[in-house]
Amino acid sequence: MKTYTDVACAYPLYPGGELFVDVFWAWSEAYSDDPEMDDPAVSMLAYYYEAGLAPEGLIGLWGNIATVAEADERGMTQEGLGVTLAEATDTSRRDHVSEEYAEGLIALGDQKIQLRSYDILYLPTEGPVEWEVESVGPIVYGWSVIVPLLRFGEWHEDFLVPVAEAVFAFDHAHDGNWGVSGEDPVSFDIYAPESASPIGPLLEALSRNGDAAAAVAETVDDPRLDELVK
Repeated sequence: MKTYTDVACAYPLYPGGELFVDVFWAWSEAYSDDPEMDDPAVSMLAYYYEAGLAPEGLIGLWGNIATVAEADERGMTQEGLGVTLAEATDTSRRDHVSEEYAEGLIALGDQKIQLRSYDILYLPTEGPVEWEVESVGPIVYGWSVIVPLLRFGEWHEDFLVPVAEAVFAFDHAHDGNWGVSGEDPVSFDIYAPESASPIGPLLEALSRNGDAAAAVAETVDDPRLDELVK
């Protein structure tokens, strides 16, 4: 898994990112809105997140693109990763990632993550590619990178409810301040106004899933949920 994670973090030569583009477009053209559609793109999508892009790799890939790439590429990637991750974690679909994958992503939310960009050190004709750290980026909490992806896609409550509960617990524990001491503020949500709360994309996702919003409101005491469950 370490090799996949490193490859996924590479920018601008990131095979993980290239694979994401291939899978995303194959999925978008073939899968449409049919949850039972039997197409290789569906299995590829679940496999990509499960084996090709570990939770650490997802944070590394999006974290680096969000801090390095041009605005149009950041926007396309944020939306694409959000939509496809929502599909990959949808337990009503025939193919989806395991419960352990979601648990791993949630576990990283509270952790401080050191973002790094990778470049190719050695490209052999056979065998694994060797990478070296090209640059070291900011240190951020995992939720700062993960939550902006929730702005896009239709999220199943099996994934959205535990994620929302964990995010609210983190937000309450940090009094709404998601910054890491000593690091300059960095936003991973290019669609948010400057004054927006970092929890905004989560509230958007919950607004599109009434059952998930009601379930979270039963366990989380937060006035921001009131409007969602009226």
